[in-house]
Amino acid sequence: MSFLLFLVSFQAQAQTPVTGISDGGVPKDIQIIIDRDSKTWTTEEKEKVTGYVISTNSPSVGSTGPSLPGTVNCFDYYHFGSVQVDLSTTLSQTVPGATIGFSGEIKNNNVYPIVDGQVYVKIFKVKNGDFNQENGSALVDQFPLEEMFVIPALGSKKITFSWNVPENAEGGEYTAAFFFQTSKRYNLLGLSFTDDVTGNQVHFSVISDDDKGTVALDKNTVTLNNQTHRFAAFPLRFAKDENVKVVVRIVNPRNEAVTVPVVWKLYAWDSLREEALRDTKIEAVQLKPKEIKEISYTALPIKEIVSYLVVETSDQASKSILNIRFARDGIEETRINFPSIVAYPLEKNKENNIFSCVHSIGDGVVKDNSLTLTLRDEKERVIHTYTYEGDITSAMMGIKDSFVPLKNYTTFSLTANLKHKGKTVEEVRVVYDCRDIDVNSCPKPMSTTTKVIIVVTVLLFIFAFGKILKNKGIIPLAVYLLIVLPALFLGTPNSAEAKSVSVTQSLPILGFYEGSANPGGNGIGGISTTVTYNATVSLFGADLVDGSSIPSGSTVRVQWAPGSSNTSWVGTGGTYDSPYGRWDSSAKSCTTYSDCYGINTIYGSFYRIIYQGDMAITPPSFSISGSGLTCGTTLGGVRTSGPYNAFMCQYVPSPTYCATVVSYSPFYADCVVTALSGESITMNVAYPSASGAMRAGEFVSYDSGSTATYSRSGGLSFSVPAQAISFSFVAAPPSSPPTTPTVTYQNPSLVNTPVDFTVTSTDADGDNIRYGFDWDRNNTIDEWVPSVGYVSSGTSQTVSHTWSTTGYKYFNAKTQDINNNYSTQVLKSINIVSTIVNGVCGPANGTTRLTTAPTSGLCDAGTLSFVMDGGTYYRWDCRGTNGTDSVCYAYKNKTPTASISSPTTNITINTSQSQQFTGTATDLDADGTIVAYEWRTGGCSSGTLLSSLASFVHQFSAGTYRVYFRGKDDSGVWSTNCPNRLITVNTPDPINGVCGSANGAASQNKPTSNLCNTVGLPGPVVSPENISVLPESGTPSSWTWTCAGEYGGTDVSCSSNTSCGDNKCQRTKGESPATCRADCKVKFFEF
Repeated sequence: MSFLLFLVSFQAQAQTPVTGISDGGVPKDIQIIIDRDSKTWTTEEKEKVTGYVISTNSPSVGSTGPSLPGTVNCFDYYHFGSVQVDLSTTLSQTVPGATIGFSGEIKNNNVYPIVDGQVYVKIFKVKNGDFNQENGSALVDQFPLEEMFVIPALGSKKITFSWNVPENAEGGEYTAAFFFQTSKRYNLLGLSFTDDVTGNQVHFSVISDDDKGTVALDKNTVTLNNQTHRFAAFPLRFAKDENVKVVVRIVNPRNEAVTVPVVWKLYAWDSLREEALRDTKIEAVQLKPKEIKEISYTALPIKEIVSYLVVETSDQASKSILNIRFARDGIEETRINFPSIVAYPLEKNKENNIFSCVHSIGDGVVKDNSLTLTLRDEKERVIHTYTYEGDITSAMMGIKDSFVPLKNYTTFSLTANLKHKGKTVEEVRVVYDCRDIDVNSCPKPMSTTTKVIIVVTVLLFIFAFGKILKNKGIIPLAVYLLIVLPALFLGTPNSAEAKSVSVTQSLPILGFYEGSANPGGNGIGGISTTVTYNATVSLFGADLVDGSSIPSGSTVRVQWAPGSSNTSWVGTGGTYDSPYGRWDSSAKSCTTYSDCYGINTIYGSFYRIIYQGDMAITPPSFSISGSGLTCGTTLGGVRTSGPYNAFMCQYVPSPTYCATVVSYSPFYADCVVTALSGESITMNVAYPSASGAMRAGEFVSYDSGSTATYSRSGGLSFSVPAQAISFSFVAAPPSSPPTTPTVTYQNPSLVNTPVDFTVTSTDADGDNIRYGFDWDRNNTIDEWVPSVGYVSSGTSQTVSHTWSTTGYKYFNAKTQDINNNYSTQVLKSINIVSTIVNGVCGPANGTTRLTTAPTSGLCDAGTLSFVMDGGTYYRWDCRGTNGTDSVCYAYKNKTPTASISSPTTNITINTSQSQQFTGTATDLDADGTIVAYEWRTGGCSSGTLLSSLASFVHQFSAGTYRVYFRGKDDSGVWSTNCPNRLITVNTPDPINGVCGSANGAASQNKPTSNLCNTVGLPGPVVSPENISVLPESGTPSSWTWTCAGEYGGTDVSCSSNTSCGDNKCQRTKGESPATCRADCKVKFFEF
């Protein structure tokens, strides 16, 4: 940002020595010292000049000097304050944690468009109505809006944004101040690097019932190398290579220790562009309860003249910010200010102008410079270029050149290139695009008819020569063009609120009296004053949005409150800015030397000239005119005079001339809406011309404690032009109010934590609605949802709010439709607690197949209740603290079941029989298995174990047996139903052994079948163990065996003759019978 409106720095011109305060003249040797730069004075020389009026050989503060050749008056083309950021809020008050919305429009009062524009916002807090005249209010937030704006000549753009009030914001009066820059450099409204030279403003209050205070940076105790820094005064100056130690006090107002971050960022000139950042330091500062601690940062020399140090700390959501600006001597630096055209678009054969302002930042003139302005079209072809070569002064200069375009241009760029000694020191490019500025100015596309005619003409031409050019591929080209050209040519279809007005005006040179002489040519030149008026229109305590509907017969209130920071004044060029003005109906301009001798002072630096000034304006009452309403008399505006301002009086010999702290109550008037339903309502709030006065001067201070000696002073009177703010409304037809809103939220909720509230309502007439929350129940809406505008009937909205203390809190909510009808108010309560613990079941929850009650993993959060046995499960509660409870379950192991499939019932058998036993066990747990079985006699879990198999065969001795069966699952649990069978085993009658059919039958081989036939059994029983083959030696004459009796029966011997038939033997081997028998014998015994 290369601008500016600062107190004009010195111009090189000789001064006429003046006499001292004493009756005698200034000795020649003293005058020689005085004529030199005071920074070169020795200690002895300083002592010598003490007591004399100082006449410096530095140029006059306000003398602008003659224009340099090739330059013009910058302010003939560049108009500070020519853009209005007329933003406002529909809330006159709010509470911590709420969201406050701003809406309105940006107005361009220039005859040329503004491009690449940006709005910068600062939020100031005036705690308890306190306003520090030399430092202003506490800065609690600052930020640029993200959107970049292009505004047509004499046009406007709508704008909305919201600001979240910190949850721990302190109560008091707040001001939102708006600034406007282009290219993130050039100021058209306010100076964003100052706290006093602002543009439009909006005032609102924050109501808090818990003002514990927040950690903040003390704006009133900042020092730079032990010199007091003033935020609404001229910046301190230091040597080129001097390290500057910045000391800031940080204050903890609370009764608790706290650690906060502090971020120091050093920029060149301002902080709008990150490329200007030169250094960053981040630290954590620990503060004891109620502690005030000094913290510091040492700014090392940078190559630029102006250093801009931004210091920021945050305490929870609240911020405290200081913007500290100082300058360095001995550096040559120049800056561009606002290159532009004077008319848009560029029209063929019509003269236009390009211009730019430029100035040096230091004192005096910088030589060997060039500033080149170049216009280029969309294809970067030069349309026009102009170069100024020569000196650049600290007073703002204008460079302009006229030219006549050879054709029309609606999209083009302007580049400004500033060089010093042949090296580029700054370059900026501004793009003018009709699509952004005014789409109607863009070249109009041809009509569809014209396009079709052109296409058909081209195609006919091609086809006419088709036969001649057929071999050269023109016919295929014609077909291609028939398809493509229409697409190329046809293209696609073209697709009452708080208000403020800020007025800036230039004043003539304020001439200085020298001694008792009349005002001379010396003084302050290039002065600009800025005054901001604001007005609100409210209904039922809520500010109205411009264009709203107001029920006929209702009463609205119009109000204007003169704010402490609504006035400011500045000079031009160099590095200087200026103090606030003030509202005061008793202010006057000094008209004599004795009057001017006592003017108020702005603090300078050690052995530097101190410039002092005071501007006061009488706050005007307002009048209301319009249609559709009848307004009463304007009331209010009561003046209250406070104590003397210590800072403004510190160099003044008598309190008679001191500025006092003056405040005014708001001006207001009530108006009754007389318009009928559907009729328009217009309201014009007019502020008449206001009278103002200025006093200013300069003197030398030898040190911070010595009495200053005045050299020059003077004053002037001026008038602030009349201003007006307009509103328009519509008289609302009779309609039904919306329904009472339904509000849902978590209750209880945590302290210092955003709580989400969902609100819903409907409007019987289908009107759009919004929801109002009165968080502190003082019958004033603190937050609208949405923050700007309305939503359709039935649309739910969500808003967050935070409380910083515990306990039951109460708030009201109601619905408003677009016709300003309100629903019934609903009262809600919420319990804000320091801790919320929801009961949460532990990993034991949901477990299965437990054999005993769980003792661990029961609750992840909450308090454990006792564990209850529910038969098949265990249950316990995890009870929350200010939260929900959880019911938890764990399930017991399911006992397996057993059944016997064989035998199917009780049976009777005898000892000769074996019995098959088969059983089945089932695990009722889905993931369980059976791992063991038991068959027992004498009991289910005791007695004699018969088998561990699911199926087995067993033969009992005589007797009675009850056989039990059970199964065991993989959790080690046995079935308990234990099925059983009664087995009765009897002893049978005796059975004698009986020989089988093999008995007595001759056989050459050992008989193996039909040996025994035991009578009485179901079938033949062959028991090889009952066979005894005899003899095993001797002459084989027979086979013998025994068939044993059973159950006490007798045994019987059986036999079978051997047979070695001769015929068979002879037939087989051809041997004699004797030989054959011998072989047979051998075979027998081999058996």
